[in-house]
Amino acid sequence: QAASLAAYYSKAREGENVAVDYTEVKNVKKPSGAKPGMVIYVNYNTYNLLTNSIQSVIELTADISYEILIVDNNSQPEEKLKLQQFCTSHKITLIESDTNLGFGKANNLAAKQAKGKYLFFLNPDTYLINNAIKELYLFSINNNITTCGANLFSKEEKPIHSYWMKMPS
Repeated sequence: QAASLAAYYSKAREGENVAVDYTEVKNVKKPSGAKPGMVIYVNYNTYNLLTNSIQSVIELTADISYEILIVDNNSQPEEKLKLQQFCTSHKITLIESDTNLGFGKANNLAAKQAKGKYLFFLNPDTYLINNAIKELYLFSINNNITTCGANLFSKEEKPIHSYWMKMPS
């Protein structure tokens, strides 16, 4: 179903065939000695939101090894400087782009450089309310899957949707 949705919402959807890349779990390899989880953020002038989100990850993630990787999409100089200092003090990997790659390309860049087998993509305005990284990791390995998503909640802890979409018929 994911491939069908990807094809439907791609630029090539009117074509005869739409190529969709995929891989099976057995083909996903983790580099030797790498931590299982990689938390990935894309930043563009969101230093305060980003650092608050990272603090929630640090405070609520337990019993699993993970690393944090941030792609900065050419933020303003003062934002870059603060982010560089924060990443250095928290041992966070920072990839600095000279241009704004956009959200998708920046995530792809991070995924290529990530060392973890399981990637956890977070937006800078997202705050964890539980040990979500471990829960999603356990769900993935126990169900032999490569892709899953978590539930989103409002500040009042009521379920919300991150987007609305009309399903193709």
